[in-house]
Amino acid sequence: MQTKLMTALVKAMLLVAVAFSSSPVIAQDQPKMSDLIIDTGYLKDKISKPNWVIIDVRFPDDYAKGHIPGAVLIQEWISKVFARDTRLTPTMVPRMEKAMGEMGVGNESHIIVYGSRLKTTWVPAIFWAFEIMGCNSSLSRCTVQFYGGSVEQ
Repeated sequence: MQTKLMTALVKAMLLVAVAFSSSPVIAQDQPKMSDLIIDTGYLKDKISKPNWVIIDVRFPDDYAKGHIPGAVLIQEWISKVFARDTRLTPTMVPRMEKAMGEMGVGNESHIIVYGSRLKTTWVPAIFWAFEIMGCNSSLSRCTVQFYGGSVEQ
């Protein structure tokens, strides 16, 4: 029951994020909702594949205790920016682009974000941040997807 409720909540958050995204998106180019939320089998198939970046948005101590193989930890300051305030200053965007590049994210990356089942606030915020930066739009080859499970699975 809790998993279905969590999935429904995440879908609703993703719909709101897509609806209010500032990136112009042509409707036929936008992925279907079913393409945005992925399952464990899909995730496992993408581990260690070229151009696929799995991003863990949990706290560093949680990441250190265990994470999905090949996943990179998002830098905490990035998570905090999008969890607290979505108004980006001009100096923050280049800093964020540099940090994302250091994590392996590029213009042609396929990104999967995930977090903890208990702390879900940052995952949709980071998903939305990648959409704001152009992922899942007709302007970029970058895609972002949400893993509805967690490292615990």
